[in-house]
Amino acid sequence: MSERGTFVTNYIYCSKCYDVARKILEPLCDRAELGFKIIAKPPIIVGEIGGLYPGEELDVFESEFLPELEKELCHEMRIAVLAETGERIFTIVPKINGLPA
Repeated sequence: MSERGTFVTNYIYCSKCYDVARKILEPLCDRAELGFKIIAKPPIIVGEIGGLYPGEELDVFESEFLPELEKELCHEMRIAVLAETGERIFTIVPKINGLPA
């Protein structure tokens, strides 16, 4: 059975953080189970993510997307992920040389 979930960022006021988030999240749309949309001014990023087991959407965000965002963001960002089984709000704290900024 396939699992489907959605994600949404908080409002992104910093243009550098917006560019980073877009760079990291948008290419993932190539995967069949991920969609991507930018709405609002200031922008928020909304997308779809899927998995093969219950809660995989949360695991994928935590293991694949968040480490990349931590390396490149300059401001804290929150991303809410609503999986078919479970939900979580991730707070990404920028890291410099592996340490919180």
